[in-house]
Amino acid sequence: MTDRSTSRKKQTGPLGRTQLTQSLNKALEAGPTEILQQIRYILALSQVTAATAVPVPVAAPPYTVAEARLLALVELRETLNQDQVVQLFEDVQQIDNVGLRLRLLLALTPHMPAEQRTRTAQDLWQQVNQIEDDPALRGELLVHVFPLLDHGLDESTQVAVQLSNTIKLAQAIDNAEARVRSLVALAMQLPPAMKMTLFTHILDEIDATHSDSLRANAINAMVDHLPVEVETRVLKSVRNIFTAHERIRALTALARTISPDNQRVIRAEAIKAITQIRNEDDRAEALINFAPHLEPASEEDGFPQLLEQALGVAVTLSRRQMRAKALVALAPHLTLDLQGEALAAVHSLTNERERAILLAELAPTLPPNMLVASLAVAHTMREQDARVHALTILAHHAPEHARSQTVLDALAAASNLPHHYERVTALVALADVLPSQLLDQAFTNALETTRLIENPSARARALSLLGHHLPAHLLDRALDAAYQIPDVQMRINALTGIVPRVPVEQREPAQRKMLESAQHMPFGYKRARAIVSVAPHLTPELILEALKLADELDDAFDRVSAYVALAQNMPPKQRPQIIDRAWQILRDIEDGYDRSSALAAVAPFMPDDMRDVVARAASSVVRSITDEYDQASAITILAPVLAQGEALTTEIRLDRTGVLRTLLKAALATPQQAQRVTLMRQACAVWVQLDDEGRYALWQDHAVSIARLPLADTLYCLGALYPLIKTLVPEADLKNIAYILGLR
Repeated sequence: MTDRSTSRKKQTGPLGRTQLTQSLNKALEAGPTEILQQIRYILALSQVTAATAVPVPVAAPPYTVAEARLLALVELRETLNQDQVVQLFEDVQQIDNVGLRLRLLLALTPHMPAEQRTRTAQDLWQQVNQIEDDPALRGELLVHVFPLLDHGLDESTQVAVQLSNTIKLAQAIDNAEARVRSLVALAMQLPPAMKMTLFTHILDEIDATHSDSLRANAINAMVDHLPVEVETRVLKSVRNIFTAHERIRALTALARTISPDNQRVIRAEAIKAITQIRNEDDRAEALINFAPHLEPASEEDGFPQLLEQALGVAVTLSRRQMRAKALVALAPHLTLDLQGEALAAVHSLTNERERAILLAELAPTLPPNMLVASLAVAHTMREQDARVHALTILAHHAPEHARSQTVLDALAAASNLPHHYERVTALVALADVLPSQLLDQAFTNALETTRLIENPSARARALSLLGHHLPAHLLDRALDAAYQIPDVQMRINALTGIVPRVPVEQREPAQRKMLESAQHMPFGYKRARAIVSVAPHLTPELILEALKLADELDDAFDRVSAYVALAQNMPPKQRPQIIDRAWQILRDIEDGYDRSSALAAVAPFMPDDMRDVVARAASSVVRSITDEYDQASAITILAPVLAQGEALTTEIRLDRTGVLRTLLKAALATPQQAQRVTLMRQACAVWVQLDDEGRYALWQDHAVSIARLPLADTLYCLGALYPLIKTLVPEADLKNIAYILGLR
């Protein structure tokens, strides 16, 4: 035997395949720029792979009448309602033929009720992956999974370990209210499809309870985070609430966030529920609360009929006060004559304070002539505070020709209020409508009035309110008034409203006074609260002094609260040291709920590489709490922290790349050449939709498997993958690929 023939045997033996595989892997590591070389190695490696015997496929038996009927009904799935789809789905599950059963179930899944799709898809995904002895069937079924990904299921199911574990813990809470509250908080941290699944589980739970208030409370907690897909399911739960006033409470909450498609249903059911409430005060309160949600309604939505029903409820209320309140709530939707009825109802009230309050709510909706008429009524009010309130509101809305006099009348009435705190608030309420020549007079009057307020708390509130509006030349007098308050806490309260208005370069004395006041608080917990309130107003130098004060606090919870407040107002580079102090003493907080609150405050400032440690600490705190209500509260506070821990990938992964990877594996394991190439073509149609990095990563993962097919199969596969290859190489190289494949 010649040396040449010996050499050829070596290259076509195991050593040759090993060398070619190594060369191909090296070329793959070089990236997309080496595609041409990669294809050369693929073909070379395929040439040394012996052709394998292809098994003759066994002809499938014909469908039975029952199977054919179900197959035909599934073809008509677009014409069926959801109840019919659910029934058909249950019938299909009885089919013995695995391939036909799964094929039909996958086709029906996108038409199932939204709240069932995720669980159904995940179950079918598991069943498809359990088919091990027929890769061609598995591949064919995987192709049917891709349409599911277009219905909101194409997401990673990675969930933080501690979040997943806490969901299991929450599900074991005996108290239904605490359990539901915990699960709602945790659901908000999940990916959309998993959130939908957990919300559906929560709804199943509340439907199983006999407490209407629990159902309404749970729905109130859920509404701001509900996936659109479960809205129909939520409406079903609301309809199961027997007590009318609890049902309308849930409907009113839903109306804030529900999609436009369901708004009409909500309005109709809400008005119906309101009419069923027996207690008149409860019925009026329900109408008042729901009235703002009539606003988006149009004539096409049946608005005239809804408004007529709502008015019917309002006008039949026997108590004059409740009838007036209901009509005022409906006023933005009423015609002019009905607005006049609402105004007449308000003016008929004997209690002048109630009349003034309702007039303030009604005024923005009234036309000029009604506002002018209301002015005359306001002047006749005997109670001075009610008259001032009414005139102040009307001063903001009166027509131009009546506004100046109304402002003067309101100012005169406010300036003479006998109750000093009310005088200050009334003068401040006029600030945005007073002309400049009267504004200084009003502020001076208000500032002098604060000195007449004997109650330290009321004086502090008045100064703080006034401090947000005072002109610069009155600030020193306001600070002096605050310094004179003997109660240190009230002094701090007043200064926190004034100091932000003081020019930065002049704040230091007031800031120091605030810190000194905090230092003189009589108890540790009060000192801690004082430090928290003054921290945003301190200079960096004073924050360092406040830190020394915080270090002296005995209680660990108080110290953590102070540290976090001070850290927030320090330069970012100086925060880690203070946050580390807070982190180190968290374990010293004995009460579990307090420790969870402190941990939730510290967590946002912890470094990224500590997220898993913080999540584990949060899980530990939650588990240490024995009282279920406190445990639910801790879970609610710490849910965002639990979600930041180390991710856990569940066994079920319904993302496009994951399904595609599984499909390619099944295709390359399929022995029949034609079936394999069909699957490769179907996979390629999805493959090209990935980004550049994703496309090449899958090519890199499967190129060697393609190369290990017999040459005819490899060539056939490369032809099927041409749309993919075209996205990976420059157009000029496409002709070179043709030559590599053997173009003559």
